[in-house]
Amino acid sequence: MQCQDGNPVHLIDSEQSFADAIAGISDGTELCLDTEFVRTNTFYPKVGLVQLADERCCLLVDPLPIGNWSTLKQLLGRKELTTVVHSCGEDLNLLNTALDIQPGKIFDTQVAASFLGLGVSLSYQALARELLGVEIAKEETRSDWLRRPLSETQLQYAASDVTYLSKMKGILIERLEQQDLLHWFEEDCERLLLISTQTERKANWQNLYANISNAWRLEDAGLRYLKRLCVWREQKARQRDKPRSWIAKDSDLFELANCLAQGERPTLESLQAAQLTDRRLLRRHGEEMLSHMVSAAADEEEIDRRLLNPPLTAAQRHTLKSLRSAVDERAKQLGLPSELLARKKLLIDVLRNFDGENAMGTSEEWRGWRHEQLHDAFSKILKRAAA
Repeated sequence: MQCQDGNPVHLIDSEQSFADAIAGISDGTELCLDTEFVRTNTFYPKVGLVQLADERCCLLVDPLPIGNWSTLKQLLGRKELTTVVHSCGEDLNLLNTALDIQPGKIFDTQVAASFLGLGVSLSYQALARELLGVEIAKEETRSDWLRRPLSETQLQYAASDVTYLSKMKGILIERLEQQDLLHWFEEDCERLLLISTQTERKANWQNLYANISNAWRLEDAGLRYLKRLCVWREQKARQRDKPRSWIAKDSDLFELANCLAQGERPTLESLQAAQLTDRRLLRRHGEEMLSHMVSAAADEEEIDRRLLNPPLTAAQRHTLKSLRSAVDERAKQLGLPSELLARKKLLIDVLRNFDGENAMGTSEEWRGWRHEQLHDAFSKILKRAAA
């Protein structure tokens, strides 16, 4: 079997062939990677295939017979090796949760394309067409990658997803250097690596309550209950490997927290007073949720209302519009898409966390080059609005 570029494709389906194959590609400075997975009724994605390619060959690694991924972990973790991916978010999450692998350095071709004005969130197929004039089939996008044996069509599709990454990287990096954007792009890739580990940090689960719609309507007492309920659901979903909504819906957690806040202490009766969309929740987990809320109360930190997302006031909407205009103006000067320079979510974060002086924004995105390019303009706008 061959890639579309003529390089051989090897199906790796045993521990020994995997170890031998990794040893054979371990001397390079660049490795292209993609993954195929299934995530329909589980919390964690189930890896169905790992595709690796260098200038010599393409490896299609069947993960089902492989238990030891240490050789690939060591290889991708090398700082001198660049892992080339397209739209790395799901791939990094899968590598982390399923294989305990974290690349040391990445080059995301989708991010590079956005810096060059080729389109924000451009697909791999569209980028291959734009840069190389190559058409890549999409028929197997929704395949069952856990079914065995994998079909010839699936394998060809999987190989094509890494075949052109290296050639596209070569073109993209040359253009990034020509436009003096490479350092900003590399900074964003480093940030993507950092963000990819955040959802697996238990400390961050304590802030999940802020993502619940209408959480801002609750008083602090209700938010404390909502916080405990969200942490309980996160633990339960991971333990059972089921989607969060299969354990408890957001709206039901909100209703439970609201009801509990009306009483002096949490009881099963107060839980049963909530108007839930799924009444089975209490039958299945009522006692367990109650126990968790009581035990979690002992070491709970204070609620941070700055994390919440209430509707903007009229004055804030006016200021947000001014921030957006500043972004558009600066983006035009830099030759960058406005959405890449600052998304609406970032602007709202900056707006809500301005302290009247210089501090603004708490997100990882509001650091480095974006801060340098926008801080002064934002500071003037926010100080004028505060006055």
